[in-house]
Amino acid sequence: PTARHSPAVFSKPSCLTVVGGVGGCNKHLCSVEIFIPDTYQWHKASPAPSPLPHMTTTVIHNKCYLAECNSTNLKVYQLDVSVHQTRSGSPRVTTAWKDLCVLPYQRSALGSIDDCLISVGGEEKNNEIPSISVFSPTTNTWKKAGDLPDPRKSCTTVLLPTGRLLVLGGSSKVWTVFT
Repeated sequence: PTARHSPAVFSKPSCLTVVGGVGGCNKHLCSVEIFIPDTYQWHKASPAPSPLPHMTTTVIHNKCYLAECNSTNLKVYQLDVSVHQTRSGSPRVTTAWKDLCVLPYQRSALGSIDDCLISVGGEEKNNEIPSISVFSPTTNTWKKAGDLPDPRKSCTTVLLPTGRLLVLGGSSKVWTVFT
């Protein structure tokens, strides 16, 4: 696989997908590589529509949603990855990219509840924001859902078995870590 840092990574039962990131000489990457555990092999897939150096990602119904998190590109993409066995028994990987929408702000974390994407925290004009927004892939619309108790950037999310979304970590201008 390509040497990189800050990629987006997501897992499905049939594969592990690594997207974008930053490679040697600080080059922003478009590459998509898929690891298939059954064969212990990496496969190159169709590249991203643009370099994706700093992303946040979540999965809904085996579809990966990636949000670019820098100030020059605030897009959300959907990436479908399929692994099929050929007649010879070797895997064939297919990918399909879909450009969904633009984020309302530079975001830190992307999570999911039910069939919606949840965007949490981030920055606007170099200030941390507490905003929580919900995106519906069905209607292709964002709506504000509330605010975090404290503004933060560089946080992450995890969906708990109870169906609640937990926001972890992050920082503010004073570099306080939140949980």
